[in-house]
Amino acid sequence: MIKRVFKSLLCIYLIQLIIISCEDDDCNCSGTQKLEKIYDGIELRVFDTSGFEIAEIEESVHINSFGLVIFSEFEHEPITAKYKSTNFSSLGFNSAYACSCVPNEVITNDPIDSIEITAIDTENQEEAIVTDNFTFVGDDMASRTINETLDSGGIVYDELLLNLVVHENIPENSVFKVEMTLASGTSFTELTEPIHFIE
Repeated sequence: MIKRVFKSLLCIYLIQLIIISCEDDDCNCSGTQKLEKIYDGIELRVFDTSGFEIAEIEESVHINSFGLVIFSEFEHEPITAKYKSTNFSSLGFNSAYACSCVPNEVITNDPIDSIEITAIDTENQEEAIVTDNFTFVGDDMASRTINETLDSGGIVYDELLLNLVVHENIPENSVFKVEMTLASGTSFTELTEPIHFIE
């Protein structure tokens, strides 16, 4: 009789351990949050892409090897937080099992609406919109322009490594102006240092 009671209690305890091993509430996660991505600026860098590794440009670059990187600057503001509750189901014993924390949910209420790149000739200050002269390679390894990406669902990248692929209307001595506009109409503008292009 005592053996049967002992086996029953052991089975109940083991079943409880199996059940809690399938839970994901006790992973020592700090709680999940719903965050809003708020853009607050852009940063630009220019690169020489001719070598095996991209390098920052000193003064001049071959026009076929010019790369422009646009970094979106942003902050994550908490909207809500979901905290885990204390779990007493292990009856004082630590449970050991594989688990994963739920990632924070990030939403963007004011997404990027447009990015415009202008080439300014440093000799006569003439400007030309050259946004479609640049392409970047997405996660699917397809090359596309910024406008193609915006038309097909928006920009999801925090940095864009752009390659200059159309050269005809690029002045020999240029400054590039990049303006990023959000859906609300807020815009951020940044200029590169003067670039001397070598044919």
